Amino acid sequence: MRDASPYQVTIETFRSVGDTLADWQGKGLTVSLQGGKVMAYRGKAGMVPVPGAHALIAGYQPPGPPGAAVDVVIAGDTGGSACGAANRLAQDPGLVADSYAVALDADGHVIARGGRG
Repeated sequence: MRDASPYQVTIETFRSVGDTLADWQGKGLTVSLQGGKVMAYRGKAGMVPVPGAHALIAGYQPPGPPGAAVDVVIAGDTGGSACGAANRLAQDPGLVADSYAVALDADGHVIARGGRG
C-alpha cells in the first residue's frame, strides 16, 4: 500500500477558489486573491491589484505538525489560465522557489512574488 502524499494540489478558477485564497491572507500570504483579482502586499499601500495577473500559485502548511503537509492551489481567471499555470509549474518547479505565492501573466511569467521561505 502506498502512503498518502503530504501534498495536496488543487487546480481551479478564481471564481471556484476565491473564498479559500482570500482566507489565506490571514496565513501570511503576500500574494492572494480578493474579489476575483490577484492582490499583492506593497508595504504602506497594503494589498493592491496586480495588473496583468491571470493566474496564481499559492501554498501553505495546513494545521498540524510542521512539515507534515502542504496545500498548493493553482488558480486562473479561466480554466485555461489555471491549467497553463499548472503546466508551467510542472515544467519548471523552480518557478516558485523560495516563495509562498506567485502571480503569473498570460504567458506564464512570474509578475509578483510573495514570501520567502
